[in-house]
Amino acid sequence: MPKLIVAAMPIDDDWRKLDPRLVEAVKSCDLLIAEESKTALRLLAVVGEREKPITLINEHSTDADRDETLQKILSAEISVLISDAGTPCIADPDYRLVNLCIDKGVELLSVSGASSIITALSVSGFCAKQFIFLGFPPREERERKKFFRELKETKITAVFLERPYALKQTLSDMSDFKQMVSISVALGTEGEMNVRGIPHKIADRLDGIKAAFAVVVNKL
Repeated sequence: MPKLIVAAMPIDDDWRKLDPRLVEAVKSCDLLIAEESKTALRLLAVVGEREKPITLINEHSTDADRDETLQKILSAEISVLISDAGTPCIADPDYRLVNLCIDKGVELLSVSGASSIITALSVSGFCAKQFIFLGFPPREERERKKFFRELKETKITAVFLERPYALKQTLSDMSDFKQMVSISVALGTEGEMNVRGIPHKIADRLDGIKAAFAVVVNKL
Protein backbone atom coordinates (compact mmCIF):
# COMPACT_ATOMS: atom_id res chain seq x y z
CA MET A 1 0.00 0.00 0.00
CA PRO A 2 1.44 3.42 -0.93
CA LYS A 3 2.04 5.83 1.93
CA LEU A 4 1.86 9.62 2.09
CA ILE A 5 3.68 11.31 4.95
CA VAL A 6 2.40 14.83 5.67
CA ALA A 7 5.44 16.46 7.23
CA ALA A 8 5.74 19.78 9.04
CA MET A 9 8.65 22.05 8.18
CA PRO A 10 10.43 24.53 10.49
CA ILE A 11 8.73 27.92 10.69
CA ASP A 12 12.10 29.65 11.01
CA ASP A 13 15.08 29.67 8.64
CA ASP A 14 17.42 27.64 10.88
CA TRP A 15 17.52 24.08 9.58
CA ARG A 16 20.56 22.95 11.55
CA LYS A 17 18.39 20.84 13.82
CA LEU A 18 15.69 19.37 11.62
CA ASP A 19 13.29 16.98 13.32
CA PRO A 20 14.88 13.52 12.97
CA ARG A 21 11.49 12.18 11.91
CA LEU A 22 11.41 14.64 9.01
CA VAL A 23 14.94 13.69 7.99
CA GLU A 24 14.11 9.99 8.08
CA ALA A 25 10.90 10.50 6.12
CA VAL A 26 12.71 12.40 3.36
CA LYS A 27 15.53 9.86 3.22
CA SER A 28 13.09 6.98 2.89
CA CYS A 29 10.69 8.54 0.39
CA ASP A 30 10.44 7.89 -3.33
CA LEU A 31 8.78 11.24 -4.07
CA LEU A 32 8.92 14.68 -2.43
CA ILE A 33 5.88 16.94 -2.94
CA ALA A 34 6.49 20.61 -2.18
CA GLU A 35 5.14 24.11 -2.77
CA GLU A 36 8.32 25.49 -4.28
CA SER A 37 11.35 23.82 -5.82
CA LYS A 38 13.72 26.07 -3.85
CA THR A 39 12.48 24.68 -0.52
CA ALA A 40 12.50 21.10 -1.80
CA LEU A 41 16.00 21.33 -3.20
CA ARG A 42 17.34 22.88 -0.02
CA LEU A 43 15.74 20.18 2.11
CA LEU A 44 17.15 17.40 -0.05
CA ALA A 45 20.61 18.98 0.09
CA VAL A 46 20.47 19.27 3.89
CA VAL A 47 19.55 15.61 4.35
CA GLY A 48 21.98 14.45 1.67
CA GLU A 49 19.41 13.12 -0.81
CA ARG A 50 19.78 15.39 -3.82
CA GLU A 51 18.50 12.88 -6.38
CA LYS A 52 14.95 12.42 -5.06
CA PRO A 53 12.16 13.19 -7.56
CA ILE A 54 10.24 16.40 -6.80
CA THR A 55 6.74 17.43 -7.82
CA LEU A 56 5.12 20.75 -6.99
CA ILE A 57 1.64 21.41 -5.62
CA ASN A 58 0.78 24.97 -4.64
CA GLU A 59 -1.92 27.64 -4.87
CA HIS A 60 -1.60 27.68 -8.65
CA SER A 61 -2.14 23.92 -9.07
CA THR A 62 -5.16 22.66 -10.99
CA ASP A 63 -7.25 19.54 -10.48
CA ALA A 64 -5.33 18.01 -13.38
CA ASP A 65 -2.06 18.70 -11.52
CA ARG A 66 -3.45 16.97 -8.43
CA ASP A 67 -4.61 13.96 -10.43
CA GLU A 68 -1.15 13.67 -11.98
CA THR A 69 0.50 13.89 -8.57
CA LEU A 70 -1.93 11.33 -7.18
CA GLN A 71 -0.85 8.86 -9.86
CA LYS A 72 2.77 9.42 -8.88
CA ILE A 73 1.89 8.75 -5.23
CA LEU A 74 0.02 5.57 -6.15
CA SER A 75 3.07 4.40 -8.11
CA ALA A 76 5.48 5.10 -5.25
CA GLU A 77 5.98 3.27 -1.98
CA ILE A 78 6.49 6.37 0.20
CA SER A 79 5.79 10.00 -0.68
CA VAL A 80 6.32 13.04 1.52
CA LEU A 81 4.26 16.25 1.38
CA ILE A 82 5.82 19.43 2.79
CA SER A 83 4.95 23.12 2.81
CA ASP A 84 7.37 26.03 2.64
CA ALA A 85 7.01 26.49 6.41
CA GLY A 86 4.82 24.96 9.08
CA THR A 87 2.30 22.20 8.56
CA PRO A 88 0.84 21.35 5.14
CA CYS A 89 -2.93 21.73 4.65
CA ILE A 90 -3.26 24.40 7.38
CA ALA A 91 -3.84 27.42 5.11
CA ASP A 92 -1.24 25.80 2.87
CA PRO A 93 -1.50 23.33 0.01
CA ASP A 94 -2.94 20.88 -0.26
CA TYR A 95 -5.84 19.28 1.56
CA ARG A 96 -7.44 18.42 -1.78
CA LEU A 97 -4.52 16.17 -2.66
CA VAL A 98 -4.68 14.51 0.76
CA ASN A 99 -8.42 13.96 0.29
CA LEU A 100 -7.80 12.29 -3.08
CA CYS A 101 -5.20 10.04 -1.48
CA ILE A 102 -7.57 8.96 1.27
CA ASP A 103 -10.26 8.17 -1.31
CA LYS A 104 -7.77 5.96 -3.16
CA GLY A 105 -6.74 4.07 -0.04
CA VAL A 106 -3.32 5.64 0.42
CA GLU A 107 -2.06 5.23 4.00
CA LEU A 108 -1.66 8.64 5.67
CA LEU A 109 1.06 9.31 8.23
CA SER A 110 2.26 12.54 9.83
CA VAL A 111 5.35 14.27 11.10
CA SER A 112 4.09 16.98 13.43
CA GLY A 113 5.89 20.23 14.10
CA ALA A 114 5.61 23.90 14.92
CA SER A 115 2.57 25.91 13.90
CA SER A 116 2.65 29.66 13.28
CA ILE A 117 -1.00 29.78 14.34
CA ILE A 118 -0.39 28.29 17.77
CA THR A 119 2.88 30.19 18.17
CA ALA A 120 1.18 33.51 17.43
CA LEU A 121 -1.50 32.71 20.00
CA SER A 122 1.14 31.82 22.58
CA VAL A 123 2.77 35.25 22.42
CA SER A 124 -0.44 37.29 22.11
CA GLY A 125 -1.40 37.29 25.78
CA PHE A 126 -5.04 36.76 24.76
CA CYS A 127 -7.30 34.02 26.10
CA ALA A 128 -7.05 30.98 23.83
CA LYS A 129 -9.25 28.47 25.62
CA GLN A 130 -11.32 28.80 22.49
CA PHE A 131 -10.32 30.39 19.21
CA ILE A 132 -11.18 30.36 15.54
CA PHE A 133 -8.75 30.21 12.65
CA LEU A 134 -9.84 32.16 9.58
CA GLY A 135 -7.12 31.29 7.08
CA PHE A 136 -6.13 34.11 4.72
CA PRO A 137 -8.34 37.15 4.03
CA PRO A 138 -9.81 37.24 0.52
CA ARG A 139 -8.00 39.30 -2.09
CA GLU A 140 -11.11 40.51 -3.92
CA GLU A 141 -12.09 43.90 -2.48
CA ARG A 142 -15.75 43.26 -1.71
CA GLU A 143 -15.11 39.91 -0.07
CA ARG A 144 -12.15 41.35 1.83
CA LYS A 145 -14.27 44.15 3.27
CA LYS A 146 -16.87 41.59 4.34
CA PHE A 147 -14.14 39.50 6.02
CA PHE A 148 -12.90 42.37 8.16
CA ARG A 149 -16.39 43.69 8.88
CA GLU A 150 -17.37 40.32 10.35
CA LEU A 151 -14.03 39.93 12.11
CA LYS A 152 -14.55 43.24 13.90
CA GLU A 153 -17.63 41.77 15.60
CA THR A 154 -15.95 38.55 16.74
CA LYS A 155 -16.95 37.21 20.14
CA ILE A 156 -14.08 34.71 20.25
CA THR A 157 -10.32 35.07 19.87
CA ALA A 158 -9.53 34.85 16.16
CA VAL A 159 -6.35 34.13 14.20
CA PHE A 160 -5.58 34.72 10.56
CA LEU A 161 -2.52 34.70 8.33
CA GLU A 162 -1.58 37.10 5.56
CA ARG A 163 1.00 37.40 2.82
CA PRO A 164 4.24 39.31 3.53
CA TYR A 165 3.47 42.19 1.18
CA ALA A 166 0.01 42.83 2.64
CA LEU A 167 0.85 44.09 6.14
CA LYS A 168 0.22 47.76 5.35
CA GLN A 169 -3.08 46.94 3.62
CA THR A 170 -4.17 44.71 6.50
CA LEU A 171 -3.57 47.45 9.06
CA SER A 172 -5.56 49.82 6.86
CA ASP A 173 -8.39 47.27 6.66
CA MET A 174 -8.41 47.14 10.48
CA SER A 175 -8.06 50.86 11.09
CA ASP A 176 -11.49 51.16 12.72
CA PHE A 177 -11.07 48.17 15.06
CA LYS A 178 -11.49 49.01 18.74
CA GLN A 179 -10.25 45.72 20.18
CA MET A 180 -6.62 44.76 20.75
CA VAL A 181 -4.72 42.77 18.17
CA SER A 182 -1.37 41.02 18.31
CA ILE A 183 0.69 40.97 15.12
CA SER A 184 3.55 38.47 14.96
CA VAL A 185 6.09 39.05 12.21
CA ALA A 186 8.76 36.54 11.08
CA LEU A 187 8.02 34.09 13.89
CA GLY A 188 10.96 31.96 15.00
CA THR A 189 13.59 34.02 13.17
CA GLU A 190 16.14 36.55 14.42
CA GLY A 191 13.89 39.25 13.01
CA GLU A 192 10.82 38.17 15.01
CA MET A 193 8.63 41.02 16.18
CA ASN A 194 5.44 40.78 18.22
CA VAL A 195 3.47 44.01 18.44
CA ARG A 196 0.22 44.40 20.37
CA GLY A 197 -2.28 47.22 20.51
CA ILE A 198 -5.19 48.89 18.75
CA PRO A 199 -4.51 48.58 14.97
CA HIS A 200 -4.41 52.28 14.11
CA LYS A 201 -2.11 52.96 17.07
CA ILE A 202 0.52 50.36 16.13
CA ALA A 203 0.60 50.94 12.37
CA ASP A 204 3.63 53.25 12.57
CA ARG A 205 5.64 50.60 14.44
CA LEU A 206 5.14 48.18 11.55
CA ASP A 207 5.59 50.62 8.68
CA GLY A 208 7.74 49.29 5.84
CA ILE A 209 7.97 45.72 7.15
CA LYS A 210 7.60 42.94 4.60
CA ALA A 211 7.67 39.49 6.18
CA ALA A 212 5.30 36.63 6.84
CA PHE A 213 2.94 37.48 9.69
CA ALA A 214 0.05 36.21 11.77
CA VAL A 215 -2.67 38.30 13.40
CA VAL A 216 -4.49 37.44 16.61
CA VAL A 217 -7.64 39.48 17.29
CA ASN A 218 -8.88 39.66 20.87
CA LYS A 219 -12.53 38.87 21.45
CA LEU A 220 -14.93 41.70 22.19
